Amino acid sequence: MKGAFGRAKGEVRRQTLSESPHVLAAARGRRSWQPVVLERMGRPEYRVLSVEEMAGLRVDERYQRVRVSSMVNDLIHVLSEGGAVLDPITVAQRPDDQRFILDGQQRFWAHSELKRPLPALVYRVPGGDEGLEIERKAFHVLNQKAAVSGDHHVKAWHGPVGDLVRRWESKPDSPLYCRINFSSATRRSFPAGVLLRCLVAAMGGRSLGGILRLLPIADGLLAKPGHPARVEAVARTLAAIFPADVRMSYVAAMAIGEIAEQRWERATPAPPNEASTRALRRINWLTVAPTSSAKFLPLVRAEIDKRWRG
Repeated sequence: MKGAFGRAKGEVRRQTLSESPHVLAAARGRRSWQPVVLERMGRPEYRVLSVEEMAGLRVDERYQRVRVSSMVNDLIHVLSEGGAVLDPITVAQRPDDQRFILDGQQRFWAHSELKRPLPALVYRVPGGDEGLEIERKAFHVLNQKAAVSGDHHVKAWHGPVGDLVRRWESKPDSPLYCRINFSSATRRSFPAGVLLRCLVAAMGGRSLGGILRLLPIADGLLAKPGHPARVEAVARTLAAIFPADVRMSYVAAMAIGEIAEQRWERATPAPPNEASTRALRRINWLTVAPTSSAKFLPLVRAEIDKRWRG
């Protein structure tokens, strides 16, 4: 009886600890990132969209994925055989009444091709940049358990580091212009998820864990004094080291980020000099690190260290 009572008492204590503001403050203090919190979305309107209404749905490629044909074909097969897709899609309705798909794009394409009505949850969102940020956040919340690539999560991220990487990829004056990979359909030099890990390492953060955990951490690191200049120097360094036909690996990204953090901790961030750049470009990355295993990281670091002279 005493043991049972002790356990029951402990259970009550554990349940009430979270109600203490001191415990809550301590938990927040230990957390190095903040969860994505949706605001100003309100309650959705459930409706079954007609084929005509579906024709008006749009996709904002600033955060949304492209069509995945294999998934669409599977859904078409299910629907054609008499099956049903029960989950409604999620839609954002902007002040001008244009509707954009937040979640369920592949379901939309399957129903659209078969000309079948589709259930939807429609949220009204504000216009302008505020509304776009809400949509980006909603995309991440809705796709945390979906098979969305890390590269695409970086593309869709609503925070400062997402803005930075998208600017690097889209602006002609950027050293990484048209060289960042956001999609499995392309094979550019710098996969966005791998690039993110390099930036986090260069800013002194731990680059381990899932992309959804790293993105808010990267936002926090980017806000620290001196770090914007450091990541810009990283971008110039990567552009100089990797030719257009060479793809940066996970191990190379981690090594470059860690070395940059050590070299620039007490110095002005600057890419390696011309002679070092030529030497670094001659590294055969696949020979030094045949796979992305972290066991090759010391070898890659050593190869970079002996060539980086300024």
